[in-house]
Amino acid sequence: MLCTEPCDWVDFRGTRVGSWHIDSVSDSYWFLICNTIIYLILAWYFSQIFSAGTGSAKSFLFPLQRSYWTGRLTDDDEGKTSAREQERSAADGSARLLKLSKAYAETTALKELSVVMCNGEVFCLLGQNGAGKTTTINCLTGLYPPTHGNAFVRGLSVRSHMTQIQAIMGACPQDNVLFEGITGRSHLWFWGRFKGMKRATLFSEASRLLSGVDLEDVAGKSAFAYSGGMKRRLSVAMASVACPIIVFLDEPTTGLNPLSRMRP
Repeated sequence: MLCTEPCDWVDFRGTRVGSWHIDSVSDSYWFLICNTIIYLILAWYFSQIFSAGTGSAKSFLFPLQRSYWTGRLTDDDEGKTSAREQERSAADGSARLLKLSKAYAETTALKELSVVMCNGEVFCLLGQNGAGKTTTINCLTGLYPPTHGNAFVRGLSVRSHMTQIQAIMGACPQDNVLFEGITGRSHLWFWGRFKGMKRATLFSEASRLLSGVDLEDVAGKSAFAYSGGMKRRLSVAMASVACPIIVFLDEPTTGLNPLSRMRP
C-alpha cells in the first residue's frame, strides 16, 4: 500500500529534518499522460521549423499564421500578386512559378524565374550548364527550399504544402536512384506500394510501364546489371508509377540511343 499522506523524515538521532509523501498511482498516470502530450506537441513544432531538407521549413511563429491553418496565402503573407497566382493555379490546375530564386552562400543558382506550366502540356527548360534547370526542379520537388519567391502546383505552395505536392507528383532525378540486387519489375512494385497502390493493380501497372520503356525482356534481371540507357529508362518508368498528376524529369534522355529517344 502506497502512503499518500505526508510522512516525517528523521535522521539517525531521531530529529525531524523534513517531510515527504508519495503520489497515488492515478496521479502518476496523469503526470505521464500530460508529459506525453507536451512532448508530442514539442516534437511536432520542432519538426516543422527544422525541416529545411524537405523544402518545407516554416518560421518560428507559423502556428500564428492564418495561412498554415487555412491552406491559403493572404495578401499580408506574399502580396496580392502571389495570392492571385495561387488562385489561378488552383482554378486551372497549372504549375506557376513566381520570381522563384535560390542562392547558396554567395552564389545565385536561380534568379527570379516566373513561368506558367499549363495542365496537360509538356514544358521544357532549356539552357546551358549552370543555368539553373536542376535547381528549379529541386525547388519544385522539395529537395531544397527556395530562397525567394514561390511556386504553386494546383494551388499548393512549395513553401508550405510540399507534402501534399509530393503525394501527387513523380520525379526522375539527374542521377539514377536504384537499389542493388533488386530487379527492374521489383523497383516498380516497391514505388507503387510506396505511393499507395493496391497489390491487385501492381502487376498490370508494372507491365504497362515496362512495355512503355521497352524493358519487358530484362524485367526480371537486377537493375544494377542494366546498361546506362536501360537504367535511365527504368528511372523514367519509376517516375510515372501510380499515374502522378505532374512529373518532373531532369535530363531523362541522357545516355539513350537515338532510337530510344524517338520511342513514343
